[in-house]
Amino acid sequence: MEQLIPLLLLLVIAQSVVMLWLHYRFRKHIRHQQQPAPDRGTMHPQQPDTPVGSAELVVPSLFTTLAGSIDMGLVLINSEYHVCFINAIAEQLLNIDADKALGQGLVTLTRDHSIDSMMHEVMQDGEQRDVTLQLSAENRILSLRLTAIASSSGFHGLLLLVNDITQKSLLERARRDLMANVSHELRTPLASLKLLVETVQSRPPDNVMDRMLAHMAYEIDAVTELVEELHELSQLESGRITLQLSANDMRESIAQALNRIRPQADRKALQIEANWPKDMPLVLMDEHRIGQVLLNLLQNAIEFTPEGGQIQVELRIISIEDQHVSRGYVQGLQSAEGTRPIAAPGSDATSATVLSSDADRTSIVLPVPHAIGTWMMVSIRDTGVGIPSQDLPRIFERFYRVDRSRNRTTGGTGLGLAIARHLIEGHGGRIWATSEEGHGSTFYFTLLLA
Repeated sequence: MEQLIPLLLLLVIAQSVVMLWLHYRFRKHIRHQQQPAPDRGTMHPQQPDTPVGSAELVVPSLFTTLAGSIDMGLVLINSEYHVCFINAIAEQLLNIDADKALGQGLVTLTRDHSIDSMMHEVMQDGEQRDVTLQLSAENRILSLRLTAIASSSGFHGLLLLVNDITQKSLLERARRDLMANVSHELRTPLASLKLLVETVQSRPPDNVMDRMLAHMAYEIDAVTELVEELHELSQLESGRITLQLSANDMRESIAQALNRIRPQADRKALQIEANWPKDMPLVLMDEHRIGQVLLNLLQNAIEFTPEGGQIQVELRIISIEDQHVSRGYVQGLQSAEGTRPIAAPGSDATSATVLSSDADRTSIVLPVPHAIGTWMMVSIRDTGVGIPSQDLPRIFERFYRVDRSRNRTTGGTGLGLAIARHLIEGHGGRIWATSEEGHGSTFYFTLLLA
């Protein structure tokens, strides 16, 4: 709030300057009102003998200076609802050219007819009004505030303030979504716990009592996991978690993760393979946090792969030479016709394919932008149910699930991938996925070499 005080004070000063100047000019040159006014649409400089007619507004130099120094759009409209001044911020927000805007009606610029009626209402009663303008073509949301410019003789025009509230709206939507998602995630286990407690209170037989208590413990664990992951995600997003980076062998981290999830894979008769070149350099990483990412991705692969399926973990060294080009090169791998696909990890790709060969180097698609340098790319491929293409861009959002109906059977909080994304990006790398529904998914992430 304290940051807004200087801006609000500046706006009050600007409006006061305009109102006092108009009042002064009107009283001084009232005898010249019948003289022809200059062409509309021109921004008039301050001149001692310029008349102020009912349809023209004089723009003093002080106002022009103030309007150019504030970080919001400002438009001055005369009594005939024509634009007679517009600052650079308003040009940008409204996506218009000042030379074309001057002398035009505001409705022509905003392409919103509700603003026309609002301008007439403000000119009639002098009451300030606010409206939100959705620019669907540019995917932006603008906040417009209309204020009448008044003097003792009446209203002479309008002052329009324009703010881009797109980011604010997105944050508010994220907050509402978070509250709705947390409520949804808590409602089911709490409702289940309530029923279980009521059952226990009815003093059922011992075997039923034991079963109910075990179910209660499961639901409590689910709520505890949700709260802990929410706390961890909030810590990551606020930058309160410090990564302990050191040179580590990624192969050891993968081996530890595979040992931990091996019993789950054995219960579904899943075949797990890990492949990497003979000589692998060390990676700069937080061993504990990367182990957490690996466990999450492997557990997801196990949960969504049917019995008898396969999961494959691969390590590759890739070279990225231009962060603005979505292409990297796999070191030590020759591109040849019939080669098994290595990766096509683009946000809009649906399968892994080798793209081309450049001087005997196999090139792959990467997310843009990606920092240049030599990186280790970890991929975890499964033969599971896959992810629909329309859901793929959103899977790293918190609480997002492709199929909510499967949540109670597969478990999870819907926060694992969001946490994984923050952890990998905290290392300076990128994480992404490719998938083809019904044919499995592949998750990738990159880490910088030590």
